[in-house]
Amino acid sequence: NAMYDRVAVFPHFGTVGEVGGESYYFDDIEIYVAPVLLPWLPVTFEDPTISYVNNSFGNLNSAVITNPDASGINTSSTVLELAKTFGAETWAGTAIPLSNAIDLDSIGGDLFSIKVWSPRANVPFLLKFEDLDDPATVNTELAVSTTTSNAWETLYFYMAQGSNYDASANYDQVVVFPDFGNVGAGEVFYVDDIMNDFLSSIESPAAALYQLACFPNPTSDQLNVSLTLQEAQQVDIQLMDGLGRVVDYLVGEKMAAGAHQVGFDLSTIASGNYWLVLKADGIIIDTKQVSVK
Repeated sequence: NAMYDRVAVFPHFGTVGEVGGESYYFDDIEIYVAPVLLPWLPVTFEDPTISYVNNSFGNLNSAVITNPDASGINTSSTVLELAKTFGAETWAGTAIPLSNAIDLDSIGGDLFSIKVWSPRANVPFLLKFEDLDDPATVNTELAVSTTTSNAWETLYFYMAQGSNYDASANYDQVVVFPDFGNVGAGEVFYVDDIMNDFLSSIESPAAALYQLACFPNPTSDQLNVSLTLQEAQQVDIQLMDGLGRVVDYLVGEKMAAGAHQVGFDLSTIASGNYWLVLKADGIIIDTKQVSVK
């Protein structure tokens, strides 16, 4: 707490001056501020070298904390807490700046997910991408609701379905709004692992190893799904709509290594475009767009 009001500089300290003398020069004495290292996708809130800046607004309090429920699909050490205080604005949330713009122009680059924990089911979470330089006009957003309470679940966001979506935009800030559209009720929510599922899932394991295919496509009734497993794994195949909601749970079982083909009756599914999502041991491996006539 001392008041230092003088700076002393000692050139070549500890050494007697040379015969004939030497000259040194210095300039611009400033307070050094270490650069802030911002996160890049996936945002896991785990890296101690990263500054997970979370700028909350609308009477929402946010902070990176120890995972209060390290169970189920999320056993990570730290998560982001979102405390929506009593009477908080309907649009209360938190903004997380990224180190680079999200690459939405890649194949499948519009599929994103967030692990969420909510005290209630049917709670809408709004995911928004913004341009830090012009957030008021360059942004896209999409809302998906939780399906369970007091447990971690993964919400999927097909951002191409969002308002004003532009794959070429410079989206370098992620904004999360828990219980969007509702006044705060003094509840606490948690989020973790904000990621681009397509890009992250094809890295490990490689999607090509599973040879996922579906036919006929388009279809009006029967859909056949084939895949190849290199080893016995828990396989989950879900059919999702454009808002990331599970329309049908097609497969959920342990499957042996080798080639498999399974048929599904989609005759009761409304016409439209859907996504077939393949998971192996809880990891998204591949997605295929399915058109139902």
